[in-house]
Amino acid sequence: MSIRLALLVELALATAFAAAPVHAADWFVDAVNGNNVNSGTAPSDAWRTITWAVDHTPPSGVQAIHVAPGTYDRPLGETFPLRARPSMQIVGTDGSSATVVDGGGLNSTLIQVYAKAGATFGPDTIVQGLALRNATRGLLVASDLGACKPSIVDVTIEKMSVNGVEIVAGANLFPSDAGGTFSHVTVRMCPIGVAISATGSVTPTYWGSASPSFSDSAIVSNTSEGLICHAGSIGGVTLTAQRCRFADNGQSGVRASYAPGSGFVSQVDARFEDCLIVRNGADGFNGVAALATSSGGILHSTFERCTVADNGGVGMRAQTNNATQDHTMALSGCVLFGNGDDVLQNGTTTASFCDIGDGDFNGANGNFSADPLFVDAPNGDFRVKWGSPCIETGDPATPAGTLDLARNARPIDGNLDTLEQLDVGCFEFAPLFMVASGKLGTTLELQLWGPQGNATTVYFTRKPLVAPQATPFGELDLNPAFVGVYRVTTVGSGPPKKIVRPIPSSPAFAGQVFSFQALTTSAAAPQGKAYTNAVELKLVQ
Repeated sequence: MSIRLALLVELALATAFAAAPVHAADWFVDAVNGNNVNSGTAPSDAWRTITWAVDHTPPSGVQAIHVAPGTYDRPLGETFPLRARPSMQIVGTDGSSATVVDGGGLNSTLIQVYAKAGATFGPDTIVQGLALRNATRGLLVASDLGACKPSIVDVTIEKMSVNGVEIVAGANLFPSDAGGTFSHVTVRMCPIGVAISATGSVTPTYWGSASPSFSDSAIVSNTSEGLICHAGSIGGVTLTAQRCRFADNGQSGVRASYAPGSGFVSQVDARFEDCLIVRNGADGFNGVAALATSSGGILHSTFERCTVADNGGVGMRAQTNNATQDHTMALSGCVLFGNGDDVLQNGTTTASFCDIGDGDFNGANGNFSADPLFVDAPNGDFRVKWGSPCIETGDPATPAGTLDLARNARPIDGNLDTLEQLDVGCFEFAPLFMVASGKLGTTLELQLWGPQGNATTVYFTRKPLVAPQATPFGELDLNPAFVGVYRVTTVGSGPPKKIVRPIPSSPAFAGQVFSFQALTTSAAAPQGKAYTNAVELKLVQ
């Protein structure tokens, strides 16, 4: 299988996103060179503020507001909140590292996407490529009538005084649905990173629904909870998180709760795939009824291929307070290790193909209890080392091609026996691992894992990876017509062997693609050698 290893740099993915495609209705804002007396129809005739653009673009149809790098704040003339309309797209052209919306400590939300009075926000409503800072809330996605499902991409939110992201469904005489997709979003240094809530209407009865999905995102270093999802009376929350990090928050990484009230129903369904939940001050995941007397509440939580470690409280908590409460928790292919208590269950908890350090479920359904051998947990590296018991002991039912937290396609031949099998935890072990942004003038680092001191030859091409070809040594993913020897060296089992090389700074190299794959001596391989996974790097300016 062709494996394209991504970068081990937290959310260094902003440049992977192009701005929203140019539409017939395109508008341009430039804090440095713009002027609100301009037409706003070209970069050379850009407006100065996002506020002006939001207020002066046509009220219907797709309106794409392209925001040039700079700082957009009240001294510039911004007024908050910026209220997006349906099909409005507010896009930082150079990504969140270059385009800042700063509230200056204002008691306000910075950007608001709010469905009311019959408005519907679909995925063509976009907030992308912005850093939101210094206000009460960074982003509000809310509905009290109809659907509010925007696309939030490459957004960094930090230093809010209440919530980084707030998603609210509050049905009031009408059904409501708030959520949308959140991709490559970072929320940090807020009291609560993400707050999700849903409450329905009692008379007449309407369901309030919140259904956000997060992918490739980081909710980290918030002073209280990382993410909270709560369902009130006649409310439901459906949360999906794929390849997300919930780390170093003051209290729980994730807290899920419900409080249906007498005679009413509320439900939370939370699903986590290939997520890292580590080093939070309280629980990794805290699933609990908000009230001991609540009845009619349902909480279903599912964790597949997650790593939950070094949390100050319980790793995974499934708690109920009385017989009428329903909390089921399913764990598959997960690592739970080094928590105050790895699993606390008084709901219905099942586990399969998990490494649970304190021995819960040990010996049944593929579960075991062992040190996973993290690379450097104190410094936040929760990959596993060569020889980890988590290598190739995962759930065989996992679909091939599933991406791990580093966006590596599973499975990888982790023990160099020429066979590819699934691992346990959020990282698939890769005997060849690449750390690089691909940016001109930076460095390329290749990490080589295997039996300590064994010989290896690193091959390369100046071409993209190709369809895998079967060989006696496993799959070859390089184009054999262009293969050259990059380095002859050895591998490491504790720390890996590292090859570090500067990437040229010349613009002539931009767009070039390099691919690497190693052939390593391995007693586990039938022919005494095995190909590692392959990695690919495209150079960018």
